Amino acid sequence: MFREAATNGSSIILEEYTTSVTSYIGKCIDDVTVSKTITTCSNQKPWMTAEVRALLKSRDSAFRAGDKAALRTARAKLSRAIREAKCTHTQRIHGHFQDSGDFQRMWQDIQAITNYKTTPSACDSDASLPDVLNDFYAWFEAQNSAVARNPSS
Repeated sequence: MFREAATNGSSIILEEYTTSVTSYIGKCIDDVTVSKTITTCSNQKPWMTAEVRALLKSRDSAFRAGDKAALRTARAKLSRAIREAKCTHTQRIHGHFQDSGDFQRMWQDIQAITNYKTTPSACDSDASLPDVLNDFYAWFEAQNSAVARNPSS
């Protein structure tokens, strides 16, 4: 399908062929994958839940409003929710250590506790890498207009 579109007479236009293939791959990736924006804070604790974040916002809004009674209740609810979230997180981690058959999850929890981070891979996972390489090598072809000759003749 792509070869027929890039054929001009008896020759194949390589640039048009690669462009159409990479564009189709990009279209398939866009059709299949779902993009979702997730915001995280660099210092966000592992026990932080959506409920705790909502209570933090309500405490901050009560503080900005200057309502002392609402601030007092918001602080109490927040500290209770933090205590419960920490307890739930601790129980979840202890549960993984109790189940001795799930070693992968146990190592993931150890890495989470020790804040172990893997080194980034050396491979560039950018989808436009084939286009960059094509532009790079096409530059050499454009610079070299001399016909190659056999030195023995």
